[in-house]
Amino acid sequence: LLTDTVMRLVPCITEGRRFPQDIMKSLVIKASNPLAYEKDYNHRMVVETACGMIRKCNFENKKGVTGMALDENITDRSYLFGRLLAVADKAENDTYDKEEKGKRITNARRYWNKFSLNPSSTWKTIEQRLNPYMTKLGESSKFYNKLMQEIMDKFEPADFACSKKLEPLYLLGYHCQMSKLYEPKKDKQTHQENED
Repeated sequence: LLTDTVMRLVPCITEGRRFPQDIMKSLVIKASNPLAYEKDYNHRMVVETACGMIRKCNFENKKGVTGMALDENITDRSYLFGRLLAVADKAENDTYDKEEKGKRITNARRYWNKFSLNPSSTWKTIEQRLNPYMTKLGESSKFYNKLMQEIMDKFEPADFACSKKLEPLYLLGYHCQMSKLYEPKKDKQTHQENED
C-alpha cells in the first residue's frame, strides 16, 4: 500500500500532476479520529498533513481557502465549525494541570468524529459538556465565550442547523484557529494593540 501510494504521489512532485482526491479524503478521515492515536503529537501531524493536502487540492481546483493563517472573514460552514471545535478544545485543555494535559481527553476530541459527521447536534453536546470547564476558567472564560459568539455570528442560521457532514475545510478552520490560540502572548498583545 505504501509503495503504491508513493508511486501515485511521485508524478505530483516531478510532473506537477493533480493530487489524488482519494488520498486527501483518506487523510481527512484519519484526522477526524483523534482517539485512534495514543499521542496528541501523532494526531497533530496527521491534521497538519491533511491540511496541506486540502490546501493543495483547493488550489488545483481553484476552489476555496488555500491559506494557513486564520482568516476571520471566511463564512464557510465547515471552516466555522472547525474554528468552534478548536476553541472548545483549547478552553477545556486550559483547565487541566500538568499531569492531566498528557492523559486526559477533551470533550471536543472525544466527540470529534461524530462532530465531523453531524456538527450541529454534536456541537450542542460539546457545548453543554464545556460549561463546567468554563466555570472553572473564571475570568478567562470571557475570552472564549466572546470568541465563540463571534464565530457563531458568522453562520447563516440554516447552515448552522444543517445536519450535513462537514467538508474537509473544517480541518483548516480547526488548525488555523488552534494556531492562533497558541500564539505567544506577546504577539497577541501586539495584535490587540494594532486593532485598537
